[in-house]
Amino acid sequence: MVDQNRRGVASLMHYTLKTVVQQWDMLDEEDYPALAELTLRLRLQLLSYMCVHGPTINVEAFEALTQGSEKIAHLDLSGLVGHGTLTLPRLTKRFRPEQHRVEQSAVDDVAESWEDEDAVESLLDTGLSPSRFSHLTHLSLSHPPSTILWRDLLAFTKHTHQITHLSLAYWPRPTLTPNLSTTTVSSQHGQDVIAGGSHIYSALDQDLNEPAALLRQLSVNLLRLQWFDIEGCTTWAPALALLATLPELHTSTGNYDDWSSSGAAAFSVLTDAWKNLNYINVAQGWLPTYAGLKALPTQQGISSDRQLVREVMDTLPAIEAETHDQLSVEKRKAAMWLEAESRVILAMRRINNVRRARSLPPVVMDFGWAKKTR
Repeated sequence: MVDQNRRGVASLMHYTLKTVVQQWDMLDEEDYPALAELTLRLRLQLLSYMCVHGPTINVEAFEALTQGSEKIAHLDLSGLVGHGTLTLPRLTKRFRPEQHRVEQSAVDDVAESWEDEDAVESLLDTGLSPSRFSHLTHLSLSHPPSTILWRDLLAFTKHTHQITHLSLAYWPRPTLTPNLSTTTVSSQHGQDVIAGGSHIYSALDQDLNEPAALLRQLSVNLLRLQWFDIEGCTTWAPALALLATLPELHTSTGNYDDWSSSGAAAFSVLTDAWKNLNYINVAQGWLPTYAGLKALPTQQGISSDRQLVREVMDTLPAIEAETHDQLSVEKRKAAMWLEAESRVILAMRRINNVRRARSLPPVVMDFGWAKKTR
């Protein structure tokens, strides 16, 4: 009977939270102060439900749901950041340490009695106080709009050094110049050069140098990272493997294209900056059908791909395609999925090989159909 009562309370709570966020538009900013009467735990649950069942919210609603002096350790902003006024730059301002403000009258008093040692020390004592997010360890920024900027993410994570669990699922390809991928600069003295850090064909050419450089900068801001979710980021997830051998990136100047040659071979993000990393979600976010994988020619391809196909088929329901046209579509999808999955698996294997060589435990790789330490 106790268990049934608990399930009933849980169901009622779920229904209540879901209903509130679905009717969130009925609230206006004048109603936001009343949210302070709810516990922080309930308000953060409302925020999580907003990600799934509610509309996007503005920065004022975010402030209302996180207000107070109680420290926040878990924050779920999936599908919310980047929409409307709830942007990363605005969040960055709220994650920064707060500056103490000194009343002008206090300054005048100190000026009049500058020989008073206690008064001078009290003025000097005013400085920075940590924000209510200074203890944040779990953060989800997944499912942002395509306009989200990696430059803003790097600036934001400078104030989240305590993060151990981070979700960047379905983030776009890391670049500082998203609008320059098709732009070139012409010169009469040489060949045309790409204006941005990545060109429009960089994904097809498997050019992951800029994504690797930005991930390296991200690692400097998140030295305590243990759990990393990059589901749906298959096009740039293999850039993590490059971090095992890339030279160290200068961070003092903020120039992401400035590389250091001294001691480069000895440094690896996956064994130094992220030595505590133990889990990466690299799932593509979808799986091919059993019929599509079964239709792939088994006599072609390398043996590792054939083994992969068998492993994945064992996890899928054995449902055959109803028509020839449907089978043809599912076969093409399966071939695309297999090509991307093979690249990711090869990259993840390289990461763990490097970690084993440095006597570190391998990272658990979640591929969506299995978890492995390849």
